Amino acid sequence: MLKSQFTGETMIFKSEYKGNVYYSTSIGKKNMEGKYDNGYIDVKFKKNVELENKTKINIENAWLTFYQTLDSFGKVTKTVWQIFVNEFEEVGNEEMSDSFQALNSEIPF
Repeated sequence: MLKSQFTGETMIFKSEYKGNVYYSTSIGKKNMEGKYDNGYIDVKFKKNVELENKTKINIENAWLTFYQTLDSFGKVTKTVWQIFVNEFEEVGNEEMSDSFQALNSEIPF
């Protein structure tokens, strides 16, 4: 059996469709011309996890999983890969320090 485990920092994108919330992250690779191609992969979390769009997280424990769509006869039509995030922490959401807030309020624009 092939096992996968994911850790590290990534940005989570949130979208909503017909009242349901979906999350994804991006992956990239350099192509033959030296430019980057980007793709997206679905991300699932434990129940009751809610994140804002473009939230940066540090994944501590996650693995690769999938779901399949079926046609009206019960035949599999598509397999969709997902990363299931079991443990994570949000990154970069610290409050601004008082000195930075004071400096920021002095800037005229």
